[in-house]
Amino acid sequence: MALIPRKMDLLAVWPILIMMGIVMLARQFDVSFLPLLVQEIHGSINGASAWTGALSAVAGTAGALSGFLLGWLADRISPGKLAVVTACMAGAFMLSLHFVHGFLMLFIMRFLMIFCSSGLDPALQIWLSQRTPVESRGLIFGWGCSIRSCGNFTAPLAAGVVV
Repeated sequence: MALIPRKMDLLAVWPILIMMGIVMLARQFDVSFLPLLVQEIHGSINGASAWTGALSAVAGTAGALSGFLLGWLADRISPGKLAVVTACMAGAFMLSLHFVHGFLMLFIMRFLMIFCSSGLDPALQIWLSQRTPVESRGLIFGWGCSIRSCGNFTAPLAAGVVV
């Protein structure tokens, strides 16, 4: 079996794969300058790393909880509805991070942003499995992981250019 899916299989899933990469890029975009925001709110570099670590732990917890709760919900409602609602909410919470000036709101908004953006994953995975032929699932799902990783490593590069 080839490392590149058949053309027809790839054409069927390419839009979903692109969305998976974009979701990860959006989720990771602010990670490179989040420590600077933490330092600014804290007022000093001393102790800022502990706050940044705690913020990352809270965000990781949000992602884990989201997988359980929104994955369960994705089996009960339309994946499209779930994707639209969670994408809009994640965007609103991400935008709200611009207006945060204290740790409480930073932790809450970051938690909610990661929770909602992680809700896109179950919907995209459902779509991917529905559009992928059984004989190509491992290959296509592997491509999905690779595309997500591409979004993960291009986000800090893009953020660095913007900042």
